[in-house]
Amino acid sequence: MSNSSSEQPLPPPPLTYFDLFRQNGGHTVGMWLILGEKCALSLVGILFNAILVVATVKAKNLRSICNLLIAIDSAFLAMYQLNALITFLIALFGINFVPVSTCFYLQALPTFSVLMSICVMFQIGTERLMNVLFPIWSMKENSKRFHAAFLRFSLCSNGYLIWLQYDMSCGVNKMVMCTPADVSALGNENFSKSIFRSLLFLVVLEMVGWVPIVYLSAIIQKLQLLPVTGTYLSAAFTTISSCITASANAPSLYYFSDLFRDAINAILLTLASKRVAIGKQTQQIQWWSCQKTAIGFVANDSDKKYA
Repeated sequence: MSNSSSEQPLPPPPLTYFDLFRQNGGHTVGMWLILGEKCALSLVGILFNAILVVATVKAKNLRSICNLLIAIDSAFLAMYQLNALITFLIALFGINFVPVSTCFYLQALPTFSVLMSICVMFQIGTERLMNVLFPIWSMKENSKRFHAAFLRFSLCSNGYLIWLQYDMSCGVNKMVMCTPADVSALGNENFSKSIFRSLLFLVVLEMVGWVPIVYLSAIIQKLQLLPVTGTYLSAAFTTISSCITASANAPSLYYFSDLFRDAINAILLTLASKRVAIGKQTQQIQWWSCQKTAIGFVANDSDKKYA
């Protein structure tokens, strides 16, 4: 017998989600539920983070370095949460999959924002440690200069990381649903008491929320799951956990910190009063329009009588 006859045919490659998409002619119901849940969580998170930023800017008693860093972190997290909206809109408009090289441009801002959020969280921890070890120095102007320099360094270093991702994604035509992990995966293949309680809670949430993104893909490979199963697990656990984590700043600080609770309540009361005022103005306009209509009818009737 010849060697060719004794050789067994190679097994077909495992089914990927892209293959399943082509077979079904669209996304599965499970994937639509995942994309919709991510989008809803991201919208809530953007609202929470925006409220926290506005509360910090408006409240004069929240102008400490630590509170300002928390507001900066929330601003970056709000920009990061745009990533779920991008993925959802790509699916909603029927584009569904884009090349990695195109996905880089769409997810560049969310990716840069999450890198900055990690740096700012580290800077918050450093600021709290310095405040305990060197309390006098922390109250001086040099402390503000140090943190400003650290932020500039983080901006430059993360900008360099984004440039490296751009270099890796150029010319890559692999079709993806376009999440931040799709671009970063290329590199993986190659390479006070209340504020303390708040920060501790946020750090734990950071660990719970971001660790799955880093390690779940490796765990899926170790378990040798089918590509379709791995796609569902990655979309369901990594991105949803990050959405919840990115939304946690405002609720956590509202619960633990009296200062942030008062500032956020003031914003909510202002919004409520404006809404009530708009409602009253609308009612007045409707009342006046009704009065003018009634006066017009009376005038017409009187003209007819005199005529």
